[in-house]
Amino acid sequence: MSKLKDLTSVDLTFLESESRLTVTNDKKCRLFALIIAIDVFKDTTIPQLTGATNDAKEVEDFLISQLSVPKDRILNLRNKEATRTEMLEAMKSLAENESIRPTDPILIYYAGHGAEARPPFDNWPTSSSNGMVQMLVPHDFISQGSKNKHGQGILDIEISQILQDISRKKSDNITVIFDCCHSGSATRDGNLRNAIGQTLAVRGIELPPSYAILAGLVSPELRGRSARRTSSSGLKSRDFPESEKSTVESSPGAGTTETRSSHVLLAACRQGESAMEWKHRGAFTVALLSLFKREGIEKLTYTDVVKHLPNLQLQTPQCEGANQNRILFDSKVYRRQRIMYDILTAPTHNEYTLQAGEACGITKGAVFSVYSDRLATCFLGSVVVNETDNFTSQCSVLDGNLSGLYPSAYAIQTRVGDAANIRLFIERKEAFRDLFRLLNDRANLSKRPFHLVDSRQDQPDLVVTEHEGRVQFEVHDQSSRQFGLTHMSFNDVDPEPGESAYILAILRRAAHFHWHLHHSNKIRTLADTVHVECLELESIFVDGNEIRVPKQGGQNLAIDNTIIIDYCDTDTQRIWGYKITNLSKRNLHVALFHFDASSLKI
Repeated sequence: MSKLKDLTSVDLTFLESESRLTVTNDKKCRLFALIIAIDVFKDTTIPQLTGATNDAKEVEDFLISQLSVPKDRILNLRNKEATRTEMLEAMKSLAENESIRPTDPILIYYAGHGAEARPPFDNWPTSSSNGMVQMLVPHDFISQGSKNKHGQGILDIEISQILQDISRKKSDNITVIFDCCHSGSATRDGNLRNAIGQTLAVRGIELPPSYAILAGLVSPELRGRSARRTSSSGLKSRDFPESEKSTVESSPGAGTTETRSSHVLLAACRQGESAMEWKHRGAFTVALLSLFKREGIEKLTYTDVVKHLPNLQLQTPQCEGANQNRILFDSKVYRRQRIMYDILTAPTHNEYTLQAGEACGITKGAVFSVYSDRLATCFLGSVVVNETDNFTSQCSVLDGNLSGLYPSAYAIQTRVGDAANIRLFIERKEAFRDLFRLLNDRANLSKRPFHLVDSRQDQPDLVVTEHEGRVQFEVHDQSSRQFGLTHMSFNDVDPEPGESAYILAILRRAAHFHWHLHHSNKIRTLADTVHVECLELESIFVDGNEIRVPKQGGQNLAIDNTIIIDYCDTDTQRIWGYKITNLSKRNLHVALFHFDASSLKI
């Protein structure tokens, strides 16, 4: 009995209040980044770019604002700064930098031109299928060739050895992103046009046949090691069909384990393709950052990245490396998971207006931490929402001194309003002791927290219980229960400590589902002017084309905002559709959502 007594009195006050700063990534990120971008080249015969430095700035902004990477852990080289000497020294310094601890994530990003040339010797080690040596083009590169190291490119063999050195001295948690290609031969003027005739610049140059790589650019020792390893620098991704992607690393010429495991490469295109820039941005970098922001880097493997990128015209992004199935940065970097809103005050400092309302899910009683800066480093105090409309919320001070707010500051939500919480009852059983422990840990708090109730009589929306050795999720939400749904379909969960994290994940999902299911515009400005009907459809043919239209004499199944179709007694060939009549003076766009309370899918 003493165990159950202790369990009943477990401290659950975290459900009512949170710490002031609840940004998921509130401590400084350990990632170290080297960002190199070159638009302008000393050699005026090299086509100038317009988007490389823009891309570099966006990458840096993403690291700082989304991943909390401190500015002093980002090393930038732009245009004139990015000479051959400086680029090599910057990359080599990563292996010796004492501020980079073992296993700290390392990012090397390059945007600019690439090129390729014939090797100076027949037995020169190269990873490309065409036998060419690939290189990055530094600011001081000379396209006609040079008599000394200054003016030469940065060769794939050099980058390969540097990455291996970093990996040995730090770790293999190295991500390399190259937004460039290695040939400008796709067009004479260095530009292409897309399907609608818009000009696209190519991030690659074609070197003259007379171009020569200096024989002494790389030491014989380095060439020898690379030749024995059949080095794969990752400057370019080998062009393998999709069916062979999983076995590419064991293919001839793919390199040894040391070479392949030192880093993971995300490249803008395949060999022979062109890395494009349009509207002063690189197509690959734009798509990459958009994906990171939309999906979250903590959810993506490197392989996922290339699979989820949109179709980029004229280029196919590639991924290389033995560790390409890892989560990005080896799961050691997380984005900020809370959105930051502007908050304004009147000159009297008595009223505070949050620039977000019900359309953003804000409800009465929600609490926000307020900061004077976008990086959330200077905490001013907390506010609570008193009133909401569609797009703004009126707030009052909960604690702290907001005198430094005028005229504006930035707010991060730390607690949702009470009306948004799912009411949850978990039976006080020994089987759920570990689940209560997880719930009592603030680190496991979801964006939509739970409102725990004491008994079934307190009108819970969801009940977690145990029956015959299985966890049961009883649905008590009346909007679902009135149609016969009494249990969710998660019926294979054991009430064991090892399953508690999985149960918690289901509860988080339920909180998210519940909020969206019941979220509605309280003003209901369109309720009386938009009519929805559900009608059975039939096919007619117009000029040989099948068109589905409402069946003559068919009845509207939408009665009192409810549609009931008995599938047991229904011919599976029958089809229903929705007729939406807009009597308002506004142009409206229609979206249809299906909520499945048995599986929590939307």
